[in-house]
Amino acid sequence: MKLINYKFSQREKILICLLVAVLGFVLFYQVFWVKQWPHYCQLKDDLQVANARLAKVKREVSQASELNKKMEQLESDWDAVKKHLDLTLTGTTAFIQAAQPADEAVEILGFEPQMIDKKGSFRIYPYRVTVKGPYPSLVNYLAQLESLPALTTIHDLEIVSLKENSSVEAKFLVDLYESGESKIEARPLAIYPKGRYNSFVPPVNVSNNKNEEEKTDDKNVLANQSSNNNQNQDHNSSENSEYRQKLSVTTNKVLYTFPLLQNGELVEDSDFKPVTGEEDIVWLQQLRVLRNVGPFFRLGKPAAIAGRKFSHAISVKLNKDDPKAEVTVDLERKYDRLTGYVGIDDSTCNTSGAACLTVKVDGKQLYQRILKPGDYPGYLELPVFFGRKLSFYVEWREGGFGDYNNLIVDLGRVYFK
Repeated sequence: MKLINYKFSQREKILICLLVAVLGFVLFYQVFWVKQWPHYCQLKDDLQVANARLAKVKREVSQASELNKKMEQLESDWDAVKKHLDLTLTGTTAFIQAAQPADEAVEILGFEPQMIDKKGSFRIYPYRVTVKGPYPSLVNYLAQLESLPALTTIHDLEIVSLKENSSVEAKFLVDLYESGESKIEARPLAIYPKGRYNSFVPPVNVSNNKNEEEKTDDKNVLANQSSNNNQNQDHNSSENSEYRQKLSVTTNKVLYTFPLLQNGELVEDSDFKPVTGEEDIVWLQQLRVLRNVGPFFRLGKPAAIAGRKFSHAISVKLNKDDPKAEVTVDLERKYDRLTGYVGIDDSTCNTSGAACLTVKVDGKQLYQRILKPGDYPGYLELPVFFGRKLSFYVEWREGGFGDYNNLIVDLGRVYFK
């Protein structure tokens, strides 16, 4: 009661007001200033950045019509330049056809496409050319290439004198420049002195009966190889030989596809889908198999490598007594890049072995790695541009101690673009 009836003096009232003000300031500082002020500054900075971006976009939008006019003008100027320079030759196919020597004395030993490069708005298609013949004829051939109605450059020229017939051999690079308006040709032709562009197409003046005889011979060779491999092998290697034998007997024909592992046996893959040419990507299992020693087979289910699952898996079994496997597929010069994963299958993670994987395109090594059980999947991203044949070589290696020496190597999600 005394406190209620207490009358504060003027000085006491001022002190109480000051105390309330101090407490209010401390509360504001601790709750709002210390905790909320940094967020406010960050939001303010973000707003300034967003406003700057918005202003830039508005400027670009306002200049879009002007840029379109400039683009149309540049295209018109480029067309005029091409017409003035008579650059009527477009496309790699037309270029290679026009690059055939007019002089019969010049012999082309090689006309090999290299990796595509890009410079500004141009794509550069380089070719490594090897020719031989009389020196004056080679000089005329170089002049022929330079006079083609296309943007080309010749560099890295090397000329070596040959003892035979007083001829010379020339090696050089010729670059074809194509503007961005043209599309990349997936299968440009090339000049080869020997052989055929597609080895599965019979040559001229050869009947289909001859082709059937070749298939029969191939089938007999495979049967002989299968019977020879059945000798002096342990349980796992003989099991693989039985797979090969059962496959050739059940199909009664030479297969150009990967077999399918089904109920512990290798059978012809009834779900095989050939390449139609309309796919964005092509899986390894869709390609034509030219050679399959092991054999490599399709699992029919996702493979597991270090706990990660990979669909579209192609696998092969190895052991100490049957240590090597090889598969070769036909690229037909259609693809630019290979992508995928490799590793030891988790079903054989306790093996004492390891595997050496080597990838080659047309005999040139692109990749090599030792695969060990339990390791994370190895990532593959390899250039295969203009490649004709792609080969995977796998070899069993000592990996340490384990419960057995069998192992399974997986190629998971390997596809081509």
